[in-house]
Amino acid sequence: MQSKHIRRATAAVLLTALTGAAQAHGGHGPHELWDMLTHAFGVEQLLALCGVGLGVVVVRAWRARRAQSKSM
Repeated sequence: MQSKHIRRATAAVLLTALTGAAQAHGGHGPHELWDMLTHAFGVEQLLALCGVGLGVVVVRAWRARRAQSKSM
């Protein structure tokens, strides 16, 4: 197995193992309409959205560097 495949397999295993830690909260009970509408503005959701945005920026920068190095 090549080292590239080993790195990808290791990353996949680590991401799969960490999915349990990505839960913002235990669950939902019965809520009123206002609670459901304001739920998306909690701190944990804001942090999750920032994390996703940061991930997108990192992947785009990595792809740009990769394309730049291939053209040389």
